[in-house]
Amino acid sequence: MRGRLDCPLFKKMKRHLLIVLLVSLTLISCSDQTSSDTEQDLDLVTFFSNHLEISGVAPAGWVEIFPGTFKRAENEQDFTVLLQRSYPQIDNDWLLESTLFMAASPLDELPDSSGTLQTECFQWNLYQVEISVASSSMVMELALAQTVTHSYVIVLLTDLNDHDFLREAAFLPAVEALKTVDNPAPSTIYDDNINLFSYDQSQPLDIEETQQSIVDGITEIQLTYASPKGGRVPATLLIPEGTGPFPGLVFMHGFPSNRHAIKPFAMEYARRNVAGIMIDAPWARPEHADRDYPLTFSEIDKDEQIQLIIDLSRAVDLFLQRSDIDSEQLVYLGISYGGAMGGLFAGVEKRLIAYVLVVGDGGLLNHFFGLEDVVFGDPEFNNAFIQQQWFEKMWPVEPLFYVSRASPAALLFQNGRSDMAVPPPDAIRYQLAGSSPKTIIWYEAGHNLSNQALTDQLNWLSQYITIRQETDSELPSRCSRKNSFVLLP
Repeated sequence: MRGRLDCPLFKKMKRHLLIVLLVSLTLISCSDQTSSDTEQDLDLVTFFSNHLEISGVAPAGWVEIFPGTFKRAENEQDFTVLLQRSYPQIDNDWLLESTLFMAASPLDELPDSSGTLQTECFQWNLYQVEISVASSSMVMELALAQTVTHSYVIVLLTDLNDHDFLREAAFLPAVEALKTVDNPAPSTIYDDNINLFSYDQSQPLDIEETQQSIVDGITEIQLTYASPKGGRVPATLLIPEGTGPFPGLVFMHGFPSNRHAIKPFAMEYARRNVAGIMIDAPWARPEHADRDYPLTFSEIDKDEQIQLIIDLSRAVDLFLQRSDIDSEQLVYLGISYGGAMGGLFAGVEKRLIAYVLVVGDGGLLNHFFGLEDVVFGDPEFNNAFIQQQWFEKMWPVEPLFYVSRASPAALLFQNGRSDMAVPPPDAIRYQLAGSSPKTIIWYEAGHNLSNQALTDQLNWLSQYITIRQETDSELPSRCSRKNSFVLLP
């Protein structure tokens, strides 16, 4: 056998086999240097979103981090994403102005359209823009369509190497396939998860007062009370001058912040004979002072959001234990984060008769996965699997699904048309979700609303609680001097 293997014919065959092997290895090596999406075999699967009321297609195997938002996620530095969204009661111009063209955006206008595409449902305008994401050159393919009631947007964000293939294999098929969902199924999130906010109201509050003072006749009490979820809740109680009983107003601060930031608002109401209580969110309490950031993007955030709502209900319990508080006149006011969490609280807490939701949106997920966040988001929060897991944990406690159950309590929404922290598309979806009766007021302002917002609050709340009115001349002078009504984030 050895002699036969060494014969001239076999040596010639070995040379041919070696050449074929080298060519094959070269082809494999070249293939390995190319992204997996350029193998011309990208599979598409259908997706369906009751939340967005749309259906369409997306690449198989990409990670859905939010309804209609799919990330390729081949590695930590892969920013490739296909986003498909619908936005009610907003046109394309306002949508772009308040998201992709906001002040912090690298874009200030779109180039000329690269074409149009007529599909079964929509007339699309197509655009192509080169942008920089995390110091990388990327291409954004953008498709816009609108109807009388909605704006629709599809975005493909990818690098230059994959752009041509993904435009043909993913973006254009997505544009062709997008359709509206007729008669979407109602969400069951509220019914499935309302039990998360249950607690024993008979548990003692175990109130511990730490400080008391009187300023301009208003009694300010610093205290803590026991949380059913563990630890103690730092709180500030403001009691107007007199004997009462007074209306009671539960205040909730913004993010990142604490109860002290909202005290100027509470003082203004206390001057009008409305008692107030302010508490710290769980992440704002002393035991978490060493956190680099209030959110952990883990299940801790869900637990703390549940705890916040229960602790707010305990604040209502505290009011009800006081003879100087009118149990029939209890209301809520939250700003920014407090405006968002107020929608969740309104769906859970049924002892309040009115909720003022100032510059709020539908919750943390709607806040962090907005159109502008996905396209121009923080590169450090780019891990698709962490995003997906956080979404799955937080979705059951998203305020958007609870504000629809606020009735019979009344809702007041106050938002700014130029708000970059809470873009109008997110605010509108939140407002539409709110149950009736509700009042919606827009201001030509950003996240900081003018003193007119306070005047509107007072006028609206006076339908539900007894508020001592001040003259128009008194309010501006005091607010100007103390800068009381600049909304804090």
